[in-house]
Amino acid sequence: MKMTIMLFFQGNCREAMDFYGKAFNTSPEFILTYGEAPADPDRPLPEDFADKVIHARMDMADLQVLFSDGYPGWEAEYGNNMSMTVNTGTVEEAQSIFDNLQEGATVYMPLDKTFFAEAYGMLTDKFGVMWNIASSSELASGSN
Repeated sequence: MKMTIMLFFQGNCREAMDFYGKAFNTSPEFILTYGEAPADPDRPLPEDFADKVIHARMDMADLQVLFSDGYPGWEAEYGNNMSMTVNTGTVEEAQSIFDNLQEGATVYMPLDKTFFAEAYGMLTDKFGVMWNIASSSELASGSN
């Protein structure tokens, strides 16, 4: 069994994937648009949805993340009920990711040394996704 994260966007999924790809130095492994998916005569798509992402996959910091623009008529609600947490091997790597995610973000806690990590910071990016970025330490990595 494997669990993964799926992020939904309001028609700007490709922009989000480009943004996260840059932040984590990666790119999508798979992208399927609504126009490439089999047509469903019971649920016709609006013409402008043909290029929207129905399903995409990208590895980010050893986690497989799934992406979608959602279904026409459904609206993603940005909120604080979920966060992505990345624990890096070095402070420099944590700083790079944090810096890349800061574009258009609300920073709640700047990346800095804490009692539980060499560096830790928290922000909500321009797509409404909350991030916790940490460098390696015993408490941050969950080891005893």
